[in-house]
Amino acid sequence: MGLAQAENGSPAKTLREVRASVEREIILAALGRHGWKIAATATELNISRSTIYKQMTELGLRKPSPSPKNGKTLKEALEDAERGVVMAALEGHR
Repeated sequence: MGLAQAENGSPAKTLREVRASVEREIILAALGRHGWKIAATATELNISRSTIYKQMTELGLRKPSPSPKNGKTLKEALEDAERGVVMAALEGHR
């Protein structure tokens, strides 16, 4: 079995994909803890606000709508987003 394949035969994620997944999870969780306040999130993660904005753009992170159309609260929408990140990461490890 080559390095480019996971144990189940599917293509393995690249280092870049794994790193992006982990960064997305960490930033999303920190944003959630701070109510999507960029300055507080940047302070916790010890990075600049501009880096947070750059990473949000690169990783496709957007603040959930305060009045969700699907009837979910902001907290429920954030939990769904975090669950999606975890599930995607787990699927990559199969």
